[in-house]
Amino acid sequence: MSLLKNIYNRFTRQAAGNVVATTRESMPKAVNGALFVRIENYLHESKRYLDKDISRTTLAGELKTNENYLAKAIRKGAGMTVNEYINSLRIAYACALLSDPAGNTRIAKIAAESGFNNRISFYRSFVGKYGISPGEYRKLAPKTGAGGRKWIKKIKLITRN
Repeated sequence: MSLLKNIYNRFTRQAAGNVVATTRESMPKAVNGALFVRIENYLHESKRYLDKDISRTTLAGELKTNENYLAKAIRKGAGMTVNEYINSLRIAYACALLSDPAGNTRIAKIAAESGFNNRISFYRSFVGKYGISPGEYRKLAPKTGAGGRKWIKKIKLITRN
């Protein structure tokens, strides 16, 4: 559980560091930032990102906000689309499961538990984010719970050369 908490903390710090000023056409900066914090808190507390059926429409409805405001807040707060943001939370959750010292849960089951509709979309998202497959991640991930993104960056450099 502490590994999942570490990944969550790292991700939220990263997302908070990506907050950028809004343009004149978008909603005011304070409203945008407050909405992003509300979205972030809701998703982390409710674990709704693990639901396969979550969408921009359902999330906006649950937060009682406009779909466009929701999308703009996530774009400005995390620098991603709604789907990319949800998938990044799912990938972080999957990384915690893949780094589990027991390490005997099938990758297809981890994909399903992480909220992906199928193994292919999980693999595609995972490889897109880290440059390695979930199976390679599992073999290389530190089993101490310390984890970290530094070794993943090293792996990306090695696999792309």
